[in-house]
Amino acid sequence: MDAGNATNFTRIGPNTTDIKAYITYPGWLTFWFIVMIFLCILGAFSNSLLFMAIVTSRKLRKGSGTLIAHSILIEAFLCVIGVPLIMASTYMPQFGWPSKTMCKWTMLLFYGPIFAGTWASVLIAINRFVAIFFPHVYSKLTTPPLLALVIALGWAVALASSVPMFFEAGGISVGATKPWYACGARQEKPGYLYNFLVTVGTTAPAVALGVIYVSIFTLVIIRALIFRRKIDTTDKAAVARNQRAQAMTQKRLKMARMLFVSYIWFTVCYMPAPVTASVAPVLYGTSPLVSLFLRMLLEIGYATSPVIYLTMNAEYRSAAKRVLYRILRLCRPSLLIRDDTIKIVTEYEMGKTPTNNGISA
Repeated sequence: MDAGNATNFTRIGPNTTDIKAYITYPGWLTFWFIVMIFLCILGAFSNSLLFMAIVTSRKLRKGSGTLIAHSILIEAFLCVIGVPLIMASTYMPQFGWPSKTMCKWTMLLFYGPIFAGTWASVLIAINRFVAIFFPHVYSKLTTPPLLALVIALGWAVALASSVPMFFEAGGISVGATKPWYACGARQEKPGYLYNFLVTVGTTAPAVALGVIYVSIFTLVIIRALIFRRKIDTTDKAAVARNQRAQAMTQKRLKMARMLFVSYIWFTVCYMPAPVTASVAPVLYGTSPLVSLFLRMLLEIGYATSPVIYLTMNAEYRSAAKRVLYRILRLCRPSLLIRDDTIKIVTEYEMGKTPTNNGISA
């Protein structure tokens, strides 16, 4: 993500010939480009797999599953469209300058989904907070119309934060940004609109995420400590209530751990670029290798975020396995030879426990 002051901004034009980064670091740029291609392919596959796992599972696509599928779809779009556009605008100036129109669309298709994805993460966090601490109203807040409304509101904020860059409103200019002269946006004329838009699109939701996740983790830990108190073992009703409470607490602890890991991963991969661009714009705009690394870190986050769901949630793993098997069955139908194998797989896809040995649920 490009941000900074006007000193690191150059308007697109034929007289701009300062391409020292391409002369000094050609090998690093090629290495970065190849790695980014691999990460985009990996991200497209991993996010598409998780998205299909959610939408093909009746259980997973309810409630938070809808919001997670929406977030995953945004990251898949970035891996297929948004990030490759930034890659192209970073690599191509050594051969020919990108046009103003190309840079405008690159900014819209890059910033817009990033802003929408960040707010989508906030919606997931709010959903989990309600599910853990207000389960009695959770079903009322996760009806399809309400989920569609909050998703639409998230996109409204994202577009309101990115469309002004496309039209270069409020003194914002779109053009080539140092050190690689990739497409970027800058506050060229006096004003604060660009910083305000980036704050609304990334900084504000990132802070909200931190507050929500820390609150969830802290409150769940406190509840776990409370339910560990000693009870009268002769009171069977009290023992039963305590066992149910402990089971629910363990489930909430598991979810809190997954959310906490998600936020740590979000902080490590997604925040260094905007933070560096805001706090140290000179470093971001003059160090070619730092610029490449921060862009790569962003794509690493998009490519690997589905791994968190797949490694920390057995239901997502099972659904992903079913999707992979369906794909494999389409590619290699000869794998299904025996009738009992077909029966076991059919039961597995329906979410039932197979009646025969052969495929574990």
